[in-house]
Amino acid sequence: MMRKLLLKQNLLIKKLSISLFALIISTNTFGQSPEIFSTAGTYSWVCPTGVTTLQVECWGAGGSGGSATAAVGRAGGGGGGGSYVKNNFSVTPGVSYTIIVGAGGLQGLTTSAGVNGNPGGKSEFSGPSISTLTASGGAAGSGATSQNQSGPGGLLGGVYGVNITSSGTANSGTSSAITTISGGGGSGATANTSLSTGVLSYITMTSQGSGYTSVPTVTINGDGTASAVVNFDIDAGASLVTKGVSGSNGVLSTGGGAGGAGGNGGAGGAINNVQGTVGAVGIAPGGGGSGGYASASSAKGGAGAVGKVILTYPVTLPVSLTSFSAQKQSLSVQLKWTTASEANNSHFDVERSADGKVFNSIGRKSGAGNSNTIIDYSFSDHHPAAGTNYYRLNQVDLDGKATLSNPISVNMGFEGLAMQIFSSSNASDLKINIAADKESSGQFIIYTVSGQKIVEQSLSLTKGNNDFSISMPDLGSGVYIATYKNETQSINKKFVR
Repeated sequence: MMRKLLLKQNLLIKKLSISLFALIISTNTFGQSPEIFSTAGTYSWVCPTGVTTLQVECWGAGGSGGSATAAVGRAGGGGGGGSYVKNNFSVTPGVSYTIIVGAGGLQGLTTSAGVNGNPGGKSEFSGPSISTLTASGGAAGSGATSQNQSGPGGLLGGVYGVNITSSGTANSGTSSAITTISGGGGSGATANTSLSTGVLSYITMTSQGSGYTSVPTVTINGDGTASAVVNFDIDAGASLVTKGVSGSNGVLSTGGGAGGAGGNGGAGGAINNVQGTVGAVGIAPGGGGSGGYASASSAKGGAGAVGKVILTYPVTLPVSLTSFSAQKQSLSVQLKWTTASEANNSHFDVERSADGKVFNSIGRKSGAGNSNTIIDYSFSDHHPAAGTNYYRLNQVDLDGKATLSNPISVNMGFEGLAMQIFSSSNASDLKINIAADKESSGQFIIYTVSGQKIVEQSLSLTKGNNDFSISMPDLGSGVYIATYKNETQSINKKFVR
């Protein structure tokens, strides 16, 4: 019969109190599963099974900066940042919804008719039985021919930019043409235009107006005719709206205007103060590009950044873990955890770490598959490391998907050395355990009480528990002394065999 004898040690071991470390993990069985759409385009999203509520966030794309035609010091305005909108929706599993991610405004031309930048595209979420959620794109930065203007960000219910589609051929002089904006259900939107060498050179908004529900009509009258199109988006369907920032004015002989930041989004392109260079691009999501800054050569404005859409919805986790605890027990650690319910649960991998960062599996417990009753689990770690040990559960579904618990910790101490001897008069082998607080190499020796050395061998210890066996010569029953010593430490233990 094996007997475990614990006798007084010559080395004083600091007494360590046994501490219980317990972490009660939320009984909420839901997590958040975000889906991110950050490439321009149109997508079809099918609502997953079990999902009935959905949070949607949209960022409109940034407008590009205005270009500058060939004349030293001309500077285009920065493009506006796209808006940010958010709302929650009731959705139906299996139903298809449409997502639009707005494209950033492309670089403009360097001819008089196309010197303005291009607006950023809207980002949108729509579908059956819900209100469409729309984040407007940023406005185009105005080009620099003889004027330097900025491109404002999209405004709720407002017109935010006009692009020239035909510069005309019969206009004359350099005076401003008359621009009329009418219809669309709103009022107050105004724009300036300019003629240069007989053609329409630029058109830019001077007032956003408000209340517009559809695209108004733009009429340009001078000595000849020209045409333009309105860039028209409305932030709609949102419980929260954060407007994009307006682009900055280009400043003659100083630099192209900075792009406006996207609402809750990316930064706008930086001020462009190097003549003859293209404006800086905006940062996603929704940052506007900065304006071009001309030398003797024309310079284009920087492109606007793409928009983004994020869908966030609750997902049911496979296991409801209600408690997870670790308790020090002499030289081992007892882990316990409880589940309130399980769905398709294959098993739990028990993982341990010495630093709380890198975890390795030390064992496995089978799960219950499917259960709606409380189940208690336990696992013993018989070889913890000295000092603090971190533990976590890696819960694995039947389909291989894994979910990690939060980590818990227990401090095992092991300051100095501790030795245990397991001996029996009927066994030739001596079972020995030495707990060490650090790695070491030394000598293990067994003496008789009269001082006769009967066993000696080299021994290398690792930090933590060290288990090994020693073959004893057949000297009969009696009292013996086991010793381990290295350069700085020593421990003795009496035992009966």
